[in-house]
This record gives sequence, C-alpha cells and structure tokens, in this order.
Amino acid sequence: MQPWAQAVLAACAVVLTVVAVPTILALRRAAVRAETVLSIVEQELRPLVGEVFALADARAAFERSLGDHRPGKIVLRVTDDAEA
Repeated sequence: MQPWAQAVLAACAVVLTVVAVPTILALRRAAVRAETVLSIVEQELRPLVGEVFALADARAAFERSLGDHRPGKIVLRVTDDAEA
C-alpha cells in the first residue's frame, strides 16, 4: 500500500475515533437519564387533588376552575361513598 493511502486511512481512523468517543459518552449520559426517569415513572405517580365535588355539583366545580389558581386537580366524584 502506498504511503499516502496509509496516511489517509490513519487520518480517517483518527477522525472516526474523535467523533465516536463523545457520541458514546453522550449516549451513556442519555441512558443514565432514561434510567432515572424510568425509576421515577415506575413509582406510582398520582395527581395532586385540590378539591372533590359530587357530580351534582359539576357547575360549582367548573366555576372553581375558572376562579383562583389553587394547586391540585378538581375531581368530580361520580358516586357517593354511602351509595357504593
């Protein structure tokens, strides 16, 4: 093989190495982040309940949603505990 061809191949190997190493490290960081997110998602996530209204009070629940911005979700209860 001619010396210039060897030099081109060596330069290509160097360039590929320079590009591959940061890419592999970035993929590793992404995998660690994905594992962290997965561990959070695997725990049972529940919404924050702000107030619970009976279904008959849907209008009041809607009006509450238009009012102040309190933390938590507004929940409509379909059946009362006494009926269930």
